[in-house]
Amino acid sequence: MKIDKPSNQLLKIIRKEKLLTQQQVADLLFVCKPTYASWESDYGKIPTEKLCKLFEILGVKKSVAYPFLFPNFKDEITEETKTSFEKECLIEILNRLDQIERHIRVIK
Repeated sequence: MKIDKPSNQLLKIIRKEKLLTQQQVADLLFVCKPTYASWESDYGKIPTEKLCKLFEILGVKKSVAYPFLFPNFKDEITEETKTSFEKECLIEILNRLDQIERHIRVIK
């Protein structure tokens, strides 16, 4: 199974936030840099096993990564689970935005 475009621009933002280069991430994933760069640029499909490892490297919570790993899961969950998941995703997004804001303030 391969996943199409799991918000690849977000992968780039998070990678840079972690102060990692494309080469470093590629090495950790045991792929060549052009392969990893193609994933970030929306040109390539990320194999599921590499995507799992990538989320681990970037520190993305499994519950947030779940929709990327199982795109049809939204049809299989209850409203209660969906609400809980959406809250966790929102918290993760807000935390990332807060980190980016702080980073921008430091640069200025």
